[in-house]
Amino acid sequence: MASPSTATQRATETKAGKPMEALAKKSSEVEDVFEHFDRIYDKLARRAFEIFSSNGKGFGHDLENWFQAESEQTVTSPVRLLMLLELQTEECVSGRNGRS
Repeated sequence: MASPSTATQRATETKAGKPMEALAKKSSEVEDVFEHFDRIYDKLARRAFEIFSSNGKGFGHDLENWFQAESEQTVTSPVRLLMLLELQTEECVSGRNGRS
């Protein structure tokens, strides 16, 4: 019978046997996604302010300015999150096929 510490260690190990490396990789991917959203938000805020300024700084159109900035940005910027989700889905599917 395995000791509790050995059983715990086995339970936390990944397929590759390197749990900390797998967690670090996932953690950095999550940070990359949040950093990407922060950059998009900053671009949107700058563009919305440019639109606000170019329209004479008239108040009451903040949502219109924001939505216009969003529509301009989403047309020109690829969505990295979708790519990450597709990669994770492929890894899950291939992982399930490899376990049988």
